[in-house]
Amino acid sequence: MKYASLLALIFILTGCGLSPQPINARQEQVAEQKEAERYGEKMKPAIKELLKEEDINHFITSIHFDDDVYINPMGRVIVAGYVNDNPKYSFSVDLLMTSKEVDNLSASPELAEEFIDKEEEARLLKEAQEEDRNSGNSNE
Repeated sequence: MKYASLLALIFILTGCGLSPQPINARQEQVAEQKEAERYGEKMKPAIKELLKEEDINHFITSIHFDDDVYINPMGRVIVAGYVNDNPKYSFSVDLLMTSKEVDNLSASPELAEEFIDKEEEARLLKEAQEEDRNSGNSNE
């Protein structure tokens, strides 16, 4: 009986066998998430500016940000959204909390297509076709 009481006392004093580590780790994770959300909100003007810079065809009329901001396994803050009220024109950006700038912009294929300089693309295609014709004539 004495041993049972002693074991019960040890069990209670040690937190029922649970280490305080998971609680602290969870609190730290929550704090990091809140900081990422604040940082993502702070960086939205820079993200808008970057999207406008990439938009050489003036396609973008509106920008919508998703509510969720998350931290990827590499520690980057990820902010996502879409443009022109159409989720098929989606984007995501990687932010490094240390750099205070947008580190990477990823766009859906549909949005990336709108970022291509159509005039430059047509000029390069024409040049490539002319090269093909000229190289075909020299082989004869």
